[in-house]
Amino acid sequence: MVLFIPSKTLTAETLEKLAIFGTPAESDRGWRSVSTMSYMSNSSSASTISIPDDFESVETIVFLGFTEVTATAIFERFRKWREEGNIHQGELLDFITGHLISITTDAYERDDEAWDKAMLAMGVDIDLRARILTPGFEDIRFSESAKHWVVDTIKARHAFLKTLNRYINDDFVWDNPSGYSQPPGQQAEAGLAIDRTKTPGGPPSEAKRPQMQWMAPPTPLPQVKSKVVDQKVKNDETLLFKGGDLARLETAIGERGLILENLASELPTDFSRRAGCLYFTKQLGVARRYAEFASRRMNGDVVPVAILNVITPNEKLADALEVTGNHWADYVWANRLQLYPVAGHLARYTRASILIGPTLNVSTDQVVEWRREGRTSTTLDPWKVDGQSATQYCIQDAVRIEEMGAVSRLWVDAITVRRDAGEGSSRG
Repeated sequence: MVLFIPSKTLTAETLEKLAIFGTPAESDRGWRSVSTMSYMSNSSSASTISIPDDFESVETIVFLGFTEVTATAIFERFRKWREEGNIHQGELLDFITGHLISITTDAYERDDEAWDKAMLAMGVDIDLRARILTPGFEDIRFSESAKHWVVDTIKARHAFLKTLNRYINDDFVWDNPSGYSQPPGQQAEAGLAIDRTKTPGGPPSEAKRPQMQWMAPPTPLPQVKSKVVDQKVKNDETLLFKGGDLARLETAIGERGLILENLASELPTDFSRRAGCLYFTKQLGVARRYAEFASRRMNGDVVPVAILNVITPNEKLADALEVTGNHWADYVWANRLQLYPVAGHLARYTRASILIGPTLNVSTDQVVEWRREGRTSTTLDPWKVDGQSATQYCIQDAVRIEEMGAVSRLWVDAITVRRDAGEGSSRG
C-alpha cells in the first residue's frame, strides 16, 4: 500500500503572488476562490470562480463537469490504483475518459432529449449538459456525438487547470494588436460570466452549480505572450484560422516555431481515415463559430477561448487539391465510413499533401446510420455559415506540416463572445 498524496492545482509560488497582488486564493473545504482578474484581465469587472485545491481530487472531476456521485466513484477507482503502487501509470484524466468510454449510451440524432439522457447516463452534471445543448449551435453540435463534446469539454477544462499557474505567472500580455478579436472603434462584445456560488461551508451543490449570466467582458483582451511577429499579410501569403479553447491552441506555439501536429483532429474526418489531419479555414467567421461554441461549453469568461492565426507562404499551399461536387460527397462518405479500397476517381485525393473543400457538419454516427438505411453520398450537403459554404484546409502530409511550422508566423487571440453568437448561422 502506497500513501496517496495529491498534487496541488496552484503552486506555492502562485499562491504567494496572488496574495501579494491583493487577490488571495482563499481555501474552503477542497476549493479555492480565484479572481479571473488574476489571469484574464486587469479589469475590475472580473468575477471570482472556485477551482479545486487538489489537482487530483473529487473536486477536480466535479469542476470538469460531472455530478458529485459520479466524480466520487471515478476518484475512488483512481485513488485505489495509486495506492496499489501505480504511481507513474495512469493519470486522473485517463480514468475520467475511461469512464466515458465504458458508457455505451450516446446520442447523435437531432433530438435534444436523447442527448440530455445520454449525458445524464454518463454522469454529466446539469450545467454542462445545458451548455452543450445551448440553442443556436446545432450546426456545430450535430457534427459530432454527445460523448465527443463531453470528452472535448472536460479535456479543455482539465488543460485550463494545468495551465492556470502559468497564466497567473505573467504568460499573458494585455493588449490586442491584431484587431481580429475586437476591431478598433467597435464596442466590446458581450461575454459569458460564471457564478460558482458555493453552499455555506462546502463545495458547489447540484442546486448551485455554475450559472451563466451576461456581463460586459474584461477589457482589454489578452493575447498569448510569444515572440512578436509581423501580422500583416503580404501578397504572397495566406492567413488561416482555427478556433477553440486557448490551452489547446497555444500548444501549437513551440520554441522553434509552429508545432502543428499538436492540433491534428481525431479520426475519421472528412478528408482522412488513416492519419491525423490538421484542419484550418480561411474564413474568420467559421473559426469564430467553433470558438463561440467552445465558449458556451466551457464558459469563455472563465476558461479562455481563442482563435489561432497562421500566416504561411502561398508556396506551401500551391499544390493544394480542391475537392468539390460529387467528388467531395463521395470522398467524405468514404472517409467517414472508412471504406476500402478507395474508388479510382478518388485515389488522387489520398496522395495530396493538402486538400481544400467544404465541411460536413454531420456526425460519423449519423453517416453510418444513413448507410444502414440504404442512403448514399448524395445525402451529404456542405455546412454553411452566414449563407456561404464553410471551407476547410486539410494538411495531411507530415512533412508539409513540419515545413509550414518552420516558416509560418502565428499568434493566438483570446476572444469574447457575442450575445447573439448562436443565432443566424445554420446549415443550409
